[in-house]
Amino acid sequence: MAYTIVWTDNAREDLQQIVSYLKTNWSDTVAEKFVETALHKVSLLETQPFIGTASEKEKTVRKLLISKQITLFYKVAEPNVILLDFFDVRQSTDKSIF
Repeated sequence: MAYTIVWTDNAREDLQQIVSYLKTNWSDTVAEKFVETALHKVSLLETQPFIGTASEKEKTVRKLLISKQITLFYKVAEPNVILLDFFDVRQSTDKSIF
């Protein structure tokens, strides 16, 4: 069964902020590579929605490492995978609600 990926406004905004930061502080190439990696991992959730691990704070939320600095938080609500938040793990975990 293929799941449908649902982007929340928060997830879209987070991704845009990350890309903007990467373009400003690194390069367009680095930003493009990150987007490519993120979208590939998101696409994996269509057929393998449980590849992420359960969040410590919210057991109905799962997390998937996008890069060593960025984690994606998402929720499986059949037939959907709802993307909730891209979180920079270098921040305090207290800042994440998941």
